[in-house]
Amino acid sequence: MAYTRRQIEFKFFQRGGEREMAGNSRGVVLGSMGVAGLMGLAAILDLALGFPFGGQMVLDIMFILAAGLVVYMGIDCMKDIR
Repeated sequence: MAYTRRQIEFKFFQRGGEREMAGNSRGVVLGSMGVAGLMGLAAILDLALGFPFGGQMVLDIMFILAAGLVVYMGIDCMKDIR
């Protein structure tokens, strides 16, 4: 049975969909922060040991900056979700 858009929206809001969406987005934000943290840690290890990425300093610095930016944006987004 196919539902119309209005029926889908009604069912979504009827079940408390705002809370469900907040839980899903919270998981996505936490997941992206975790991956960014792991990439930042790998870049720091590469600067120190030259292991995961072959010791390219410019690439490591870019990874660290990108990981920091993603974590910062994730923290800011978590504040908005609350």
